[in-house]
Amino acid sequence: AYIVRPLAHGEPPAANGLPVFDIYYANDDHPMQNRGKDSYVLFKAPQSGDYKIRLRDSRGEGGSDYGYRMNLRPATPGFRPSVESIKQPLPRGSGREITVAVDRLDGYDGEVIFEISDLPPGIESNFPVRIQPGQSFATGNIWAVENAADLKEEFEPMITAKANIVGHQVQRHAGSAGKLKVADRAKAKITIVADSSAGKPTGNGDEPVTPIDTIRVRR
Repeated sequence: AYIVRPLAHGEPPAANGLPVFDIYYANDDHPMQNRGKDSYVLFKAPQSGDYKIRLRDSRGEGGSDYGYRMNLRPATPGFRPSVESIKQPLPRGSGREITVAVDRLDGYDGEVIFEISDLPPGIESNFPVRIQPGQSFATGNIWAVENAADLKEEFEPMITAKANIVGHQVQRHAGSAGKLKVADRAKAKITIVADSSAGKPTGNGDEPVTPIDTIRVRR
């Protein structure tokens, strides 16, 4: 078996006696089949010229009874945004986590920024949330402040995603943050503060937390 490692631009290959050749394509047969059941190849020509496409059955089969269909088109870098909506009420003085994600298309690997709208008074968030280059998801938070008004009606904030793709600003509707409402204060509340007592408990239920600790609260 061979270990295949991509080389940086201008990096010479190791002199190990094995043949060296360039690969200008990548075949996506993802186990989740996020490109459908067919193979998907993203090809960037190294230079201008004529190129040939060879299609064959991966099982070594074929013949006049086998039918194949191939679609050749220019790459259109882009993204499909999505939101994992919040399903639970927002406790007054606390909040909920929300996950945003992107399906990257045709080689787009840049940053995607998610923004939220239609937040009523007393409801805050840490948006805009950014999905960093090369990543597929990020998490944000939406919370109700301590003195939030009694919002009896549901509200539904909307989330949009935008990115700069090949010099153009592209914006997409990502989805709803959920049909939300404000609930009573939580019975337990965790607050993380700077500890000036060198990690020693200070009483009143305070516990020191180290960087590798996992916190659980049971009611």
